[in-house]
Amino acid sequence: MFSAIREEYRVHGRLVRHTGLWTILVYRFGVWSQRRRLPMFRWALGKVYGLCSFVVSVISGVHLDRAAKIGKRFRILHAGGIYISNRVEIGDDVTVMHHVTVGSDPLGRAPIIRDGVFIGPGACVVGHVEVGTGSRIGPNAVVIQDVPENTIVMAPPPTQMPNLSPSIDVVKKNRDHLTGDRG
Repeated sequence: MFSAIREEYRVHGRLVRHTGLWTILVYRFGVWSQRRRLPMFRWALGKVYGLCSFVVSVISGVHLDRAAKIGKRFRILHAGGIYISNRVEIGDDVTVMHHVTVGSDPLGRAPIIRDGVFIGPGACVVGHVEVGTGSRIGPNAVVIQDVPENTIVMAPPPTQMPNLSPSIDVVKKNRDHLTGDRG
């Protein structure tokens, strides 16, 4: 367990104040506590994990349950607004940025994220999908289909809409009508 802690510390830039580091350390503690053999010891450690998980979740804005299967060197680049389903499987060397959702579908099926994947800010990976090794998911992309290895997924480009604001003449007419000015 201590080698894993050292590795997570290194991956998060050797910064003790990094909230992503604290999130993953509490996750690793929760997984470790579930493997204890003595039921009373496991129960007590589970209570400690629950409290730590709640505090870190409030401070960091990251929800990461110990039931999720997360590989080595999982990096939370910018903590905040991150939700990772308890059924997800994440490989080694995965990086997640802020406001990311990796969640299950209504049937409870969750994504599988392979090794070396980068998930950009605001991205959503939802449902029974697999993101291939080395893939990159860009900002605000919504992934609901499998992604092959070494693929870049980007959000659709924004669409320009015509000017929907009322013309100045209409605004003046409405203002004059409300004020009673007929001039």
